[in-house]
Amino acid sequence: MARQFGEGGVYLRGSTYWLRFSVNGREHRESSGSDDRKVATRTLRKRLSEVAAGQFAPDAAKLDFPALVDLVRADYRVNGRRSGARLETAITHLADTFSEHKARAITSQAIVEYVSNRTRETAAPSSIRNELACLRRAFNLALAQGLVATKPRFPTVAVNNARSGFFTAGEVDALCLELAPELRGIVRMGWLTGWRMESEIFALRWSAIDSANVLRIAPGVTKGGEGREIPLGSFPQLAAVIAEQRAYTDRVERETGSIIPYIFHRDGAPILSIRNAWNRARDAAGLPNHIPHDLRRSAVRNLERAGVPRSVAKGIVGHKTDAMYSRYAIVDSRDVASGVAQLAAMHSITPPEPRTVTALNTRTVTESRTKGVQKRDSAAKPKRRAAS
Repeated sequence: MARQFGEGGVYLRGSTYWLRFSVNGREHRESSGSDDRKVATRTLRKRLSEVAAGQFAPDAAKLDFPALVDLVRADYRVNGRRSGARLETAITHLADTFSEHKARAITSQAIVEYVSNRTRETAAPSSIRNELACLRRAFNLALAQGLVATKPRFPTVAVNNARSGFFTAGEVDALCLELAPELRGIVRMGWLTGWRMESEIFALRWSAIDSANVLRIAPGVTKGGEGREIPLGSFPQLAAVIAEQRAYTDRVERETGSIIPYIFHRDGAPILSIRNAWNRARDAAGLPNHIPHDLRRSAVRNLERAGVPRSVAKGIVGHKTDAMYSRYAIVDSRDVASGVAQLAAMHSITPPEPRTVTALNTRTVTESRTKGVQKRDSAAKPKRRAAS
């Protein structure tokens, strides 16, 4: 017969003691993993304390790593997240270590050891951080659904991978000269707006320009999920790029007899990548280290130089947080040189000569004040009329 402890008890099943207790009005049974009644009793008391504190999940013992990552996959599908490929890469690395683990076995210590092993494998810190983010998200989802009672602590992985590449206006011109004419507008638009090349600029359609001549990206299309707009009437440089694309599109439509929905295209076909063309053009232009994302970073710097308020600038380029925007708003050496020159100019201004104050003699001051009082008194006395 089971020995009772409050709402639970221990009983022998074969050679192992099992626990029986109530969770939210439902009976729960689990093995103590021991043939010692004292050990089973201590385990039962621990479980009862966890239940009382709301820190016990009945199915936690059954939850394993595959079930954890399935929660994350489902979350990505429901929310329409676009980084599915990166998620699967992270899951692959995590599975090498935790594929046979139950959720309870993925402890803080186990995670620290995982980070150490990945570091010894010379994995990039950003990759390790993405993998931990995946695992942390899995535990947060499990916690929200009551599948686990607690989650492990996750170490912080420092990442310092911020690039500092920029394009000047001259470098953009040099690159465009080496590109096919139908690709130049993509580069110029990336330089002017900071919009993402593959996910945003390539997907632009003529229907995105309304009757008020405003270019819009609909909500849900961008990486952040928020809409964006630029009035072309206020941005003549960008309007010129769009006008060139309109002329090119009209010519191709006349030649092919078809309607082309895309603003940027190759003879009517949508553009999916310009990687090869980019690499050839940058090498020919003498810009071997530049990448397309440097256009986005350059646009942020240009907004900073133009004095555009940060809240407005974030809305133009599509950064949701100040932290992300700040990673792009890097001050380069030319900005520093300009700032130092302004500081030097301020210090070169000759200050006016200070005026010299000479102390007056006390006796002289007293005599002057006395004469002034006598003069006022004599002026105040009425004059006597002469006797007739």
